Amino acid sequence: MPYLSYVERRGERRGLSLLLRTQLEQRFAPLPAALIERLEQADAEQLLRWGTRLNDAGSLDEVFADGDGQPPSTPEQPRH
Repeated sequence: MPYLSYVERRGERRGLSLLLRTQLEQRFAPLPAALIERLEQADAEQLLRWGTRLNDAGSLDEVFADGDGQPPSTPEQPRH
């Protein structure tokens, strides 16, 4: 893989974030602010993983499931 400068990596990450956000909003309607912040903070590898899941996902939770037990778009819900 060729060397990428900090500016190039930052631009790549911002572009991936914007593309994924646009696709998510088209498919799942407006995104919660917490999820938008999560997209903006993610690195390029994470954005690519989420983007890959988008095609088969039926919900935002399926896109962002990272094995942490927490849904991405809402605070933890009480379990009954």
